[in-house]
Amino acid sequence: MNTLSFRPPRSVAGFNLLAALLVALTISGMWFSVGFAQSEDIGVVTGTVRNETTGETIPGAEVTISKFADQSGASEDTTTTADDAGVFTFENLDVSDGFAYAVSTRYMGVLYASTMILLSNDSEQGVDIVVFDSTTDQSVISIPTRGLIVSGLDPEIGVLSVTDAYTFEVSGNQTVVEGGDGYSVKFPVPENVEEITPRPGFNFGTARVEETSVLVTTALKPGQTNASLEYDFNYTGTSIEVPIDAAYPTRTFQILIPVSLSDDDISVSAAGVQILDAGLVPINGRDYHVWRADVLPIDSTMTLTIAGLPSPPTVNSLSTLEPAILAGLAVLAAAAITGWVVVSRGLHRPRPVELAPAAAAPLDERREELSADLRALESAWFAGNVPEPEYRSSRKLILEELRSISRQYRGLGDDE
Repeated sequence: MNTLSFRPPRSVAGFNLLAALLVALTISGMWFSVGFAQSEDIGVVTGTVRNETTGETIPGAEVTISKFADQSGASEDTTTTADDAGVFTFENLDVSDGFAYAVSTRYMGVLYASTMILLSNDSEQGVDIVVFDSTTDQSVISIPTRGLIVSGLDPEIGVLSVTDAYTFEVSGNQTVVEGGDGYSVKFPVPENVEEITPRPGFNFGTARVEETSVLVTTALKPGQTNASLEYDFNYTGTSIEVPIDAAYPTRTFQILIPVSLSDDDISVSAAGVQILDAGLVPINGRDYHVWRADVLPIDSTMTLTIAGLPSPPTVNSLSTLEPAILAGLAVLAAAAITGWVVVSRGLHRPRPVELAPAAAAPLDERREELSADLRALESAWFAGNVPEPEYRSSRKLILEELRSISRQYRGLGDDE
């Protein structure tokens, strides 16, 4: 496993608070140009901070209202304090078209926000903020659905790309936060993964890789939350094994392979669990071959075998015994000479390879740019906006440069 790259959020509050708001505004087409006239109407937003765990209000809660003028994420914030009944009020608000508002508060270290507020529709609105007590007990987490989606296949270099799409569900009425083990949510990663990249919408902030898991510390609130990671596997031959671990109880696990990726008859089998062939399923205008397994208990494991892959190019092997013997003798002679040179010059002593800070900084920046380009390309392809040949060609170039950067981090040259 080499690289886990994340695009840092603009700010903790801004990123978490605005994600849903910006999507909703974009979909509904409610953004307008900023050059509007000031309305004479004055808006009022009032509401209550309520603890859904206890059913009680939160007196004295600090509440912030954020005013957004466009999709850049920049906001004007105003803060007030709820009264003894947990009630807050914001007055003298601009109700012009093009402005959107959201109110938020922090409770037990977790940010909670309202839905978006458009005062141009109604200048006086009531919006409650619902908060929850926190827990470090991860037994309340389950996975209704988890899907492995083959998102890329490049037989020229032997790379299989897979998106691991999770839907988390927190039962009860408590928010799961980081515990003594240093994380709130765990993503088990197949041990033979070469590259790990968060998919668009992975709003889990800072993450780290430990052994074969991606660990995050972002709070997981009651209800359902989606997240996806992308893996790159190197493979040889016509099949690859993918070990799968279940960190949480999983009700449905699916493997989806786009029919358009290859004309070959790709198949999936599993060891450790029963898996069923669900046939072809159309999803967003694409046909997928789907395999399905039901009920993966917590800490269960299985090994998937994806077979029928187009074989990468291989080097021709020796066809007769004589050339093999001659080659072996040549290798032995070369090894003897090389060994004498290494020992006589002291080259056998350990010489740690380190990447100079001056070289590391540009590499970090370039890797971040490439990861962003890859995410954008994948999003466009899944939306059907990029032709298949262009997608595969562009993706191949990005992955090759990412692997080059990974080799440089390990002190290897591009030709090694």
